[in-house]
Amino acid sequence: MDGFLLSRADRSVHAIGTRRLFSDVATASTALRRGKAELIVGALPFDPDGAVALTEPENVEITDGAWEAPDDLPDLPSVRMTAQIPLPRIHVARVRSLIERLELGEFDKVVAARRVALEADEPIDPLSLAARMIERHPDARPTHSTSAQQKNGTGATRWSAQPLNCWSVCVARP
Repeated sequence: MDGFLLSRADRSVHAIGTRRLFSDVATASTALRRGKAELIVGALPFDPDGAVALTEPENVEITDGAWEAPDDLPDLPSVRMTAQIPLPRIHVARVRSLIERLELGEFDKVVAARRVALEADEPIDPLSLAARMIERHPDARPTHSTSAQQKNGTGATRWSAQPLNCWSVCVARP
């Protein structure tokens, strides 16, 4: 699937298909400013030197309210945890340290991320996962971006949800 979904309680953006791919922010911004693209969606890396995955979509649907899943989505397969990085005890210690440093005023905001790797025996349908995320955490503002350009061209789906359950999922196809 090639697309983008941003779902919030008050509005949703669902884009399908690719009219044009952008590999850098400057080119995408220029296309928007010059009217050569109406909308650009995708994912930006946390690392400023990292690869971007930006797309001018073929079709866009913007609706009021949270995205509503179609009735014919496939079920999600069973998954198993294969890795936790860092280990839970290390992550908890880091979070405690960050809380202390926040209280001391060293910084105003911090993101304490960790990775949990999961494996499934079958492919995970991105929209089925989006539907489950929205059902379980309707205020978490899930965002989904899929592009063949992501993950070194192998195809990947990038997920994030903020602010309530601040988490991110990357599903990569080998």
